Amino acid sequence: MAKVTMFTAARTLQGEEVRAQLTGEMAELYHDLDMGFQPVNFVAPWLPLPANRRRDVAQKRLRGLYLGIIEARRARELEKGKLGQAGDGEDEEPDMLWTLMRSVYKDGAPMEDGDTASLMVALLLGGQHSSSAAGTWMLLELTARVELQEELFEEQRRLGGEEGGGFRPLELADVDKMPLMMGAVKETLRVHSSINSIMRRVKNPIPVPGTGYVIPPGRTMLASTSVMHMSEEYYARPEVWDPKRWEGKVEEDREEDMVDYGYGTVNKGTRSPYLPFGAGRHRCIGESFAYLNLCTIMATLVREFRFLPTNEKWVVPPTDYSSMFAMATRPAIVKWERR
Repeated sequence: MAKVTMFTAARTLQGEEVRAQLTGEMAELYHDLDMGFQPVNFVAPWLPLPANRRRDVAQKRLRGLYLGIIEARRARELEKGKLGQAGDGEDEEPDMLWTLMRSVYKDGAPMEDGDTASLMVALLLGGQHSSSAAGTWMLLELTARVELQEELFEEQRRLGGEEGGGFRPLELADVDKMPLMMGAVKETLRVHSSINSIMRRVKNPIPVPGTGYVIPPGRTMLASTSVMHMSEEYYARPEVWDPKRWEGKVEEDREEDMVDYGYGTVNKGTRSPYLPFGAGRHRCIGESFAYLNLCTIMATLVREFRFLPTNEKWVVPPTDYSSMFAMATRPAIVKWERR
């Protein structure tokens, strides 16, 4: 799942050139970067641990990959300029790399290629690790609910089935036409949230309603998203993974909740107990793409495969939030077969 989400994000966000160079070996390098996200590294990232050495080697190699692509693009544009053609990439497929290569800072200085390469490494890492974890959890939950897999398959048949048993390719507009799939994604993010807490630094005194307490500036407040997601106050039988609980639920955007932090108008999300992407200014800007990416990948898998438990005692492993990401406390082996 990590490879699938990485290759998909690379092609859609970063362009055909990047995808062409992302081999299975590159996926392993991103895995080494992932393993560098350990609690101890927020205190001492320089520790000479084996995982940290692999992390640093991976970062340098991936940065070099992007620098090579950037240099090739600049050489190509320079050659076009010599021939009197457009030399700014306007005739190329638009992607994030072109956007960053043309970016300038507030003082007008262009972004350095090294910074662009490092940002590209970070963007792909941020776009794949949480999505791959969510996709994996969703496969495990579907394995325990084979009948729901068939319902999702029928949803795909109604959406894009063709005579002879095939499917037409998915389109962007199709995402809004598969409510059960979207419900399965949302339910996975609720039960197996990629983040289990949100921290914010207090800037102004905050009175605690109903008490005499006032939280002074400088303190850090923490809200647990996983506690809210599993609270009976907000969800009936919260421990049960039930995609159908989202049927007919539409979140209305109130005008006072909408804000533009510089990348388009979004909902602050502070009124909802459902916070898999955080809230406020630091709410994940990749939320829309995450839903699109997961729905597309999972729809494709459901169209092509069935996922089956290996024995009658097979159960979805419990979530362990003591690690950096929502991990399983034990491995779960799943069988699969082509439809």
